[in-house]
Amino acid sequence: MAHAASLAHPAAAPDAPSGAALTSLLEQLDLIRAPARAPSVIEGLGRWLGWAEAGPLFEALNTPVPVAAALPGDALTLAEQDLAQVRQWLSRAVAAEPLTRRGAPLPDVAECRQRYAALQHQMAQALSALRQRLRAHLAAAGGDAARLAAVDALLARVVEARESLILAALPALLERRAEQRCPSGADPDLPGLHADMRELLQAELALRLQPLLGLLEALRARAPEPQPARAPEPQRARAPDTESPTR
Repeated sequence: MAHAASLAHPAAAPDAPSGAALTSLLEQLDLIRAPARAPSVIEGLGRWLGWAEAGPLFEALNTPVPVAAALPGDALTLAEQDLAQVRQWLSRAVAAEPLTRRGAPLPDVAECRQRYAALQHQMAQALSALRQRLRAHLAAAGGDAARLAAVDALLARVVEARESLILAALPALLERRAEQRCPSGADPDLPGLHADMRELLQAELALRLQPLLGLLEALRARAPEPQPARAPEPQRARAPDTESPTR
């Protein structure tokens, strides 16, 4: 299991935030009470993986994989551009929430809850497809990279299903936050609710991006080292002409 955890969670990119960011935000908004100690990666996997997953996981870890091959020169660039584009598109979508028509009233609590759930669906679909494309790059590289792709495909099916159930509670928590912002009989603080909505969506997007950033970092580890540019050879000085001039 430890080997599976190390394969499934390679070193994340330097800008990858901790999954504790979303938990901390929910605590800050007084929406949850987090446990005193967060479980480790291995403990978390142990809770979510059962006998049904043990066999396929053993097979993914022990099935022979193709011999490691050189990563195509443009594979890393394409993967980085792919992730950057999807990330930018989703970040812009989050920043624009909640969507309103010109001249229309500000979205109320029910509309915000619906918009949150709809954007969660967009995130899940876009990032799942991107994760498959990153795995395809790793599988083509063979060796441990191909094994990582196989393990990630298995864990994604299990973890994404559990993760979706947990994250599906966030729209309801957003509604609870609206109640906290609006004492009985007071007008709802819609601008404040909209700011909370965007902040929660940003933290959720950062959480969902973590495994993809890990796969991209694994691709970077497989990329060939750039060859240093060769310095031009110095020009040799031409020997002076020693022949006597013709008279």
